[in-house]
Amino acid sequence: MKGVVVAIVCALLSLPNRAQERSELPAILGRLPTELPRAEAGRWSDYGAASDLALYGVKREIAEELVRVREDYLAKRYPRVLEILFAALETEPDLPEALSMLGLTYFRLRRYGDAAEVYERLIEATPKLLYRTLALGHCYYSLGFYERARDHYLKLYALRPEDGAVQRGLALARLRLGEEADALRIFEGLLKRGAEVSESHYWIGRIYFDGGESAKAFPHAEKLITLEPFDNRAWYLWMQVLYDLGREEDGRAAEDRWREIDRATQDLRKIDASLALQPGRFDLLSRKVELHRELGNLEGVREALPLMLAARPEEVDEVSLRIFALDVLAALGDPQGMRWASRELEANCPNDLRTWQRLELHYGSVRQRIDQIRAGRRVQELRESGERE
Repeated sequence: MKGVVVAIVCALLSLPNRAQERSELPAILGRLPTELPRAEAGRWSDYGAASDLALYGVKREIAEELVRVREDYLAKRYPRVLEILFAALETEPDLPEALSMLGLTYFRLRRYGDAAEVYERLIEATPKLLYRTLALGHCYYSLGFYERARDHYLKLYALRPEDGAVQRGLALARLRLGEEADALRIFEGLLKRGAEVSESHYWIGRIYFDGGESAKAFPHAEKLITLEPFDNRAWYLWMQVLYDLGREEDGRAAEDRWREIDRATQDLRKIDASLALQPGRFDLLSRKVELHRELGNLEGVREALPLMLAARPEEVDEVSLRIFALDVLAALGDPQGMRWASRELEANCPNDLRTWQRLELHYGSVRQRIDQIRAGRRVQELRESGERE
């Protein structure tokens, strides 16, 4: 596996021009929502979720583009999303569906001030869509405007009293404002309902620990590391609780794991921030796969591997990369992932001897005897035809 990684890295180092191109951020990222024109007063005042854009004179092409752009958003191609939304909003000022997605896109880019600007504009133009602005509360919170966050969550709570995400936001804002008892009550209520379970365990444990009640924090911290085994916050709280209870050996083990996860988490955050601005960078996606593999985070590997494969530059050998994918999933003991990777290797690289040599070993290791024999025969055929080793 290490040999494949080295080969990939060497291939990347041979791409100076491409790397230089990638260092230049898309121009759309330099634009601000304050540049967008405003609609005439009352243009969208009665618009609601069930409204038909055609009844508001919106061109069909724009409406269809807003539907298609959701695919770019889900694929985290945020610069492309911004380009489409800015174009739509310059043609149809304050178009509610475009404003709503623009606010969410800025939020995902962690441009909380810009996101707040867009959401405030959405509420002003289209009061009926207040219920869509949960992220505005998150923006206020992230910017340190805790009273604004609390007040916004209260407005949403009046509309959606059973929404766990709204209650979690409200609890966090109250916690920051020194209202620990109210925050604890909300989180305990969420836990009883089975909503926001991980977050509730974390914050209940955190409140108890910070209040000097480590014994009460213990069951929540213990449960949390089973629910979120790769969360650096979970391990830090667990470490603190163990040390405070005098369990020094367990505390040191937890600290070692926390340091390992925390280092990887910081790297992953930087990678994700870069990918949000420059999606599809193979070097970053490869590093992301490696970090998750080192942690043993199967879910993270499963998410990043297909993106890495899709972003492969021509200069990186496809067979080696797909064998690497199979090796990673095999090392993590993922039967479903191995089936996927072996099928993809066979389908995309059927005429390379290395494909079948690796598949013969793989099928043998998972006791798929018929496929192992088939792969062995293909190895022999390719050797006889002169295919390179």
